Amino acid sequence: MPVTEQTPIGSAVGNGVATVFPFDYYVSQAADLVVQIDGVPKVLNVDYTVSGIGNQQGGQIAFAVAPGVATSVTHFRDTSLDRSIDYQTTGDLFANTLDFDVDRLWLALQEIYSGGKGAPTAIRVPPGETVPPLPKATDRANRVIGFDSNGNPIAVLPTGGDATSLAIDLASSNSAAKGAGQIGFAYALAYGAGTLGRWLKDLAQSAGSSFIGFIRGGVGAVLRTVQDVLRERVSVKDYGAVGNGVANDAAAFQAAATYAATVGAAVFVPDGKYLINGIVTLPDKVSLWGNGKSTSELQFGPSGALRITGTNLGAGASGHLSIRGLGITNQGGGPTYALQLSYATRVLVSDCVIYNTSIQLSAFSYINIENCDMFGGKIVGDHPTVNEISEALKISRCNGSNFGIDIKDTADVHISLTHLLGPASQILIQRGEQNSSFYPPVQIANCIVDSGDDEGIYLIGVAPRVSDTFVSGGRTNLKSGVRLNDCVEGSLKGVTSRFCGNHGLHLGFSKQIKVLGCHFDDNKVSGIRLGDSSNITIIGNTAINQPSWFGGNYPQVNGIVDEPSNCTNITCVGNQVSGNTSTQIYLPAASNIIHSNSGYNEGRLTCDSWRPNTDNSASLGTSGARWSVVYAASGTINTSDEREKTSIEPLTEAHRRIALFLKGKIGVFRFKDAIEQKGEGARYHFGVGAQTVAAAFAAEGLDPHAYALFCFDEWPELPEMVVEHPEVPEVRDDDGKVVIEHQPARREVVQEGKPAGNRYGIRYDELAMFILAAI
Repeated sequence: MPVTEQTPIGSAVGNGVATVFPFDYYVSQAADLVVQIDGVPKVLNVDYTVSGIGNQQGGQIAFAVAPGVATSVTHFRDTSLDRSIDYQTTGDLFANTLDFDVDRLWLALQEIYSGGKGAPTAIRVPPGETVPPLPKATDRANRVIGFDSNGNPIAVLPTGGDATSLAIDLASSNSAAKGAGQIGFAYALAYGAGTLGRWLKDLAQSAGSSFIGFIRGGVGAVLRTVQDVLRERVSVKDYGAVGNGVANDAAAFQAAATYAATVGAAVFVPDGKYLINGIVTLPDKVSLWGNGKSTSELQFGPSGALRITGTNLGAGASGHLSIRGLGITNQGGGPTYALQLSYATRVLVSDCVIYNTSIQLSAFSYINIENCDMFGGKIVGDHPTVNEISEALKISRCNGSNFGIDIKDTADVHISLTHLLGPASQILIQRGEQNSSFYPPVQIANCIVDSGDDEGIYLIGVAPRVSDTFVSGGRTNLKSGVRLNDCVEGSLKGVTSRFCGNHGLHLGFSKQIKVLGCHFDDNKVSGIRLGDSSNITIIGNTAINQPSWFGGNYPQVNGIVDEPSNCTNITCVGNQVSGNTSTQIYLPAASNIIHSNSGYNEGRLTCDSWRPNTDNSASLGTSGARWSVVYAASGTINTSDEREKTSIEPLTEAHRRIALFLKGKIGVFRFKDAIEQKGEGARYHFGVGAQTVAAAFAAEGLDPHAYALFCFDEWPELPEMVVEHPEVPEVRDDDGKVVIEHQPARREVVQEGKPAGNRYGIRYDELAMFILAAI
């Protein structure tokens, strides 16, 4: 087809609405059309589509999104300088193929002459003239282009002092005396609007950062000012903080916090040692962040404290902030409590060092203290109002040396993965006198409390859950490892309490407590000491005395004891209590003591007698949980003191008939369960069936239940009791010697489940006397 004379370039201005723009020149392929918005090339079939390809009159460009207002939309044809058609000798020569190939040559020539590249983009001379090349680069350096008498280009050295020389000097980047060094500026002068001087002066003002743009990398980032970015965080140094440990920076901290509250920003503490000898109050939602607990240090003076203070725990609560990356220290003479929270909620204290000072919590909710190192102080919490409590305190992943935790009147305390070491190390959590009817839940898990002078863990008036925790302490003041006083509905699971100055576990005035799979050994007095408690379940524990591989242990005297002899309903199953120097198990009261054949040493008593605390008040076994065989050096002794009986009457004729009838019913039998276990090896017994005895009495019009020789007992359903023993990893000493062997996790059934049922029985000693009297 013929190629008409065309100008293959065009432009338009966007208005933010129009999406379709025409072009009026021939384009043979869509890829040959270049489309730009403000000089930025766009992508075909992504940013736009093209119609009218192959049309001499042109076509249309359709954008997916309308170009913005006042944007420059440019398009031009850019035919690639290549040929893909390969003509073969004696091959076919089709007109349209040849025509297309030749047309591309003319299109490329049009573009060079009048398109968006080539001659239109270069300096040109009139037709008929020719221009020699420019001088080489070394000859052109620091010179301007001029022309000689023939109009040919030459490199000319500028004349000193003229505008050309100044322009070259201003463009220089090789000398501090040129370029930017030649621009003068005086802050005291009043520069006109739109001048460089005015812009530089505005830039130096307080709002100067609002003139500088900022955009982050990545898709979706938007343009902001540097001022917006910087005001997201307020530095205490913006308000004059020095950070040299000498100047009092309390006022600077307070000013920074007060301003931060107005813009919703956090307060940043750069590296330094900041003396705080005054009260600094953090407003609601204003966080305080340091650069690291070892580099950003707050040194509190005698009058110093960091406070978060509200008016109540409702709408008036203050907090909703975090304190992190700081050292909080008392270098001597400072406050007892450097961090004080009152009517505070949702506060996170993270990655801080608390040194030689304490944290005071008074009326609070949802406080989280994590990843902190604490030395020589306490975390103290309570609620000052009668019949009101604080709630939701979480302490996790903290390390304390000579540091304690003392919490009152707080529900939902959760302490985990925390290690306290040293004389003052203790976890003390108590209900408080003003809430005597409420038992707040407390959970302690995966903690270590070691070498304290008092009880390692002391819980008073709470519903405790203590698990997988190691305790050792109280050696100086003869205190126990774990002590529970007036606690209800709780449990200890996987707790180890050893080398303590009194008892491993001291349980007093408590009820409905389960002690499962714990280890109490080498304590000075007892493994487990009970007193004034009821409904206590003790399953699968060890309360033993054994030499320690590293020494320093006490010879434990008792295993499991009810020392005041007043506990009731004690379930004691599958506990190992060997090696104690005096008593293994001592539970003398009217307790429900269940023995399990689990292979442990429970019930091996090293005392003169095993007796109930009250005469004639407790049974040995039950109808649903019987002893299999009783081995004794002599028989039982039954009370037969006539002073304790009514007058002894002779047998009636009805009695004689029954006795003689039963004599004839005595026969030989074997028990079915014995046959199931032993087969033909099951042994034979002599006796009579209890149902036959009952029928004989009924036939004479007598109630068999009125006679002690006849027994009928029922029992409720017995639940299965299981102890889950966690895996114990192997531990080696510094020489590689195995000191604790690996033990896999295992599940131990210490009491088989049994459905409810009943059973008939006979007291054969009385039956024998009955029949003997009738013969």
